[in-house]
Amino acid sequence: MPAPPPTRVRALEDRVACEITYPRVIGYRYELASQNLVAAFGPDSKVALSTADIPTKTENAPIVGSPAFTHWMI
Repeated sequence: MPAPPPTRVRALEDRVACEITYPRVIGYRYELASQNLVAAFGPDSKVALSTADIPTKTENAPIVGSPAFTHWMI
């Protein structure tokens, strides 16, 4: 099934001065420092996890194609 045609949203002619525009983001990346990370664990480094902290559904969307749904069962 083909995707529906996109709808262009724009300001009305008499309200162009109030138009809100956003930059077009074509990608992003993480800039990592060249130094190594070091962790120091101590008695206060413990974290208690529960099923309330874990997602039960995730969605992975590729650049091309349909999103894939993954269900996590705990």
